[in-house]
Amino acid sequence: MPSPVRRLSWLLPLAVLQWACPAVPDIADGGTTGPFRVGPGGGDFVRDGVLISIPPNALEEELTLTVTVTDTAIPEIPGRKRISYGYRIFPTNLVLKAPLTLRLPWQEDRLVGGVRPTAFDVRRQVGTEVVPLSGAAPEQAVSGVMTAQSDRLGLFWITSPAQPTVSALDVEPEESAVLVGQEVQLTAKVKDETGEEVPGVTVTWSVVPPRVGTVDGAGKFTATAPGHAWVTAEAAGLRAEALVRVQGTTVGPTTFVHETPFPTGNDLHGAYLSAGHAAFAGENGTILVRDPAGTWTRTFSSPGVTLTAVSGVLPSAGVAVGMAGQQGVVVDFGVGTQATFKAFPTALPRAAWFDGTHGMAVGDGNDVIVRRAGQWETEYSPSFETLLSVVGDGQGGFVTVGSLGSIYRYDPASKAWDSLFQARLSVLLNAAVLLDAAGSEAWAVGGGKLWHFAYGAWTAQNLPTSPVMDSHTSLALADDKVIIGGIKDGKGYLLWKNLATGQWKFRSMRGGQLPRGLHGAGSAALAVGELGMLWEYTSDNFAETSSGAYGDVVDLAVVTGGVFAAMNECLDPQCWVKRGSILSRGANGAWGTLGGPQPFDGEVLSVAARSPTEVYAATSNALYLFDGSAWTTLTVNGAATPLFTRMAFCEGTLWVVGPTGGTWRGSSSTGQPVQTVSAVTSGLFGPTEDLQALACANANDVWIAGNGTLLQNRSPRTSGNFRHADWRAAWSPGPGECYAFGDAPFGFYWDTTRLRVVEELGPLRPDVIHSLWGSQPDNLYAVGMSSLPSRFAFALRFDGLQWSVVDPGTAQEPLVVRGRSDTELWIGTRKGGLLRAVAP
Repeated sequence: MPSPVRRLSWLLPLAVLQWACPAVPDIADGGTTGPFRVGPGGGDFVRDGVLISIPPNALEEELTLTVTVTDTAIPEIPGRKRISYGYRIFPTNLVLKAPLTLRLPWQEDRLVGGVRPTAFDVRRQVGTEVVPLSGAAPEQAVSGVMTAQSDRLGLFWITSPAQPTVSALDVEPEESAVLVGQEVQLTAKVKDETGEEVPGVTVTWSVVPPRVGTVDGAGKFTATAPGHAWVTAEAAGLRAEALVRVQGTTVGPTTFVHETPFPTGNDLHGAYLSAGHAAFAGENGTILVRDPAGTWTRTFSSPGVTLTAVSGVLPSAGVAVGMAGQQGVVVDFGVGTQATFKAFPTALPRAAWFDGTHGMAVGDGNDVIVRRAGQWETEYSPSFETLLSVVGDGQGGFVTVGSLGSIYRYDPASKAWDSLFQARLSVLLNAAVLLDAAGSEAWAVGGGKLWHFAYGAWTAQNLPTSPVMDSHTSLALADDKVIIGGIKDGKGYLLWKNLATGQWKFRSMRGGQLPRGLHGAGSAALAVGELGMLWEYTSDNFAETSSGAYGDVVDLAVVTGGVFAAMNECLDPQCWVKRGSILSRGANGAWGTLGGPQPFDGEVLSVAARSPTEVYAATSNALYLFDGSAWTTLTVNGAATPLFTRMAFCEGTLWVVGPTGGTWRGSSSTGQPVQTVSAVTSGLFGPTEDLQALACANANDVWIAGNGTLLQNRSPRTSGNFRHADWRAAWSPGPGECYAFGDAPFGFYWDTTRLRVVEELGPLRPDVIHSLWGSQPDNLYAVGMSSLPSRFAFALRFDGLQWSVVDPGTAQEPLVVRGRSDTELWIGTRKGGLLRAVAP
């Protein structure tokens, strides 16, 4: 039964309301409990907490009505909750000629949080029939009361939706960034269809992956590890997420340097000799300086930059010029000083002259670049031709030669160009060199001829009849010789002519070396080109001083005490035939063949290791072990024709994957190498995709990625409408988590429960990511190639908060990255590049 105190608490405002109505509640006659009489005149009556308004002529005769209150035996309505007592009005078989009005109170302690009174209704039961009354609504003037009309008496009560009626759930802030140990207070707002917040709705919180953070019942997130955490709020059947990015504190490398080929695996385009020093410039913004003692220093490196020429007064003041995308660039450098970079949108330089004070860079574009008062600035170009060479007089005057033979001299006093030779040749010159700042003599090569400018005119000379070059790339003068770089049938050559005797000599390059730049000074000359090749002229001959192999480095294994590379070198100019080998890094950074003889007669696809005396290699159809002294073949069980792609150790187990879903594993007792691998059949769901990558958080959490698939312990990981790309790389930051990247501008991340798309990869859009490796979740590296903003090799680093571009040290395509600590990492590239991270 309702409490009299509670009943009277709402009767007072109700009585006040009724004084404004025409009929006065029948309270004095009989009180507020018990039966009451009502006739054709109708009236308002309060009985047991309910107000009954009967209109005139609703009854034909005077009757006695009774109200009883109950809290039991009231029908349950699916999806709704009763929030009032039940009020039974007798006689229940009475049908009125006009509907009466009921005002029923609800119980505050029974309300459903987040449900507005407008969603309440009034139910009526007569016999077994239960119906909602039409027109039921909250009382406008009195809170806590529902008004409804009924043409019959019976049992009446108020119901509410069992769950809040909401249309939106918002979590704020939607994204935030913190450090490990910091907190974020998240707020969930439940809103109705009008956008207004609905109070009192219960919100539950959860977070994935649990490794990254925790969240309490009030929405306070605490970061426990680096990475991305998705905090989910759930209320009234709705879900909403907030992303918290947690940045770590691990300090990782941001640049890499070549160990092989040496001095660099980047293509070199320019070289310069000065006072016993030599400077070199090329792809990936490479600037190298070698001192007279043979010590090398890298003074600059930048992805996406191509430097074509270098000049200066070494080692203190040098300049390298080139381009980055569609802009010209000038880099001032010196050994031991910070290089400075400046871009010019109207000039694309390819040659430079600099004496430490005055300088000019020339090439293509509307302008040339000149140094005045210690600053580089533009000056208009004298010709639409490509300017091939420039020489200065040390007083601000310069002379330049164009690709059609024009020669112009710049007067610093008038800031104007004078033409020394304006008639155009009928051939296109490929390379040229001026002998002095007066412009009195020059040499050039083009149209299959050697050209000499003297006495105000060009004359042509024949090149040697053997070998006949397909193209000529560069030219220099040294030791009274004209030296030319050329290419024939994809092979590089150096040719030089003794100007005194007219005799020609030549030297062929090694492997895929092609000459791109020549520089001569006195009796010395340098020839540089693709793959970091360096040949030096002395005593009427060229000798190579660069070293290194030029095969594709397809895999690396890095363990304590050893670094090993799987490399496939071309055996023919078209690279149709390759032979693989396993290289080992010496303590001094030199790379050599591991053991001998090696058993491979084709390509090597993968390498894995547990120690320097336990190294494994995989070809397409065989597995091998190097035990510190010799190579042996492993036994493979469970496949008539096994095919392999990639190997990796997950703690003590060697896993191997291959085409058409092939998976093998092998283990051994402590201290013993693996001798046998067997096909995995348990848990096999039957993938037919080529498998390309392996990763593991521990021995019981093995991830495999491949063409259109990502597997955890051989079970597929998919979510919603996501479709896997052809993954080439996988890495697990913790149990139940895995990143997958490959032939796509995006990646996937399994957060322990679902896939997430990884699209924010710094300022670039990858074409392909070949490899992933991390020492920590906040020190993860990815390598590959990108076409945007321009095509270049890239390395990315993830610090838990975001991906950022770091310098891979190479313009060749990186194929693999591996490491053994926060700062000890190596990258392998196409054409033989093996690069070591520079510790921060």
